[in-house]
Amino acid sequence: AEELATANESLQAAEAAIRRAERLAALGQLTAGLAHELRNPLASIKGSADLLARRSGNDAMTRELGEIISSEVDRTNLLVTRFLSFARPLDPQRETIDITAVIDRAAAHANVEIARDYSPDVPPLAIDPALMEQVFINLLSNAAQASEPGSPITVSTRRKPHGIEIDIIDCG
Repeated sequence: AEELATANESLQAAEAAIRRAERLAALGQLTAGLAHELRNPLASIKGSADLLARRSGNDAMTRELGEIISSEVDRTNLLVTRFLSFARPLDPQRETIDITAVIDRAAAHANVEIARDYSPDVPPLAIDPALMEQVFINLLSNAAQASEPGSPITVSTRRKPHGIEIDIIDCG
């Protein structure tokens, strides 16, 4: 009877996991469709706003409003892209790479000046460089936004007994 009860609980847990996976798959399909439907009108709005800004002549307000609309469309497109990225299952493409090179590229892309405190004993890591670069871009951008302009942002790396530690230290 105990074995049957345990098997029944396992079956119920498996059924719940399947239902959850089916809901997530449906959400992924809905997300892709929604993104497509949003991007089409956004492209038209952006094109119209860019044209408006270019043809505004000496009308500074019209040009400024066109530029605001265009930049807000870009921001909305970025949100749609992030939402799609979140909904899409990731397939990391691992390669062994120096993590400091990834951090340095991220700092350059985020346009953030960093003080480097890199430990020389950190070995190359098997990571997906593009995904980790995006992680560091986000962390460095957040650090820069949380700090006063010109405040230092320090990135340090160090080897630990069971891996490595990366600290991003801001003054915010």
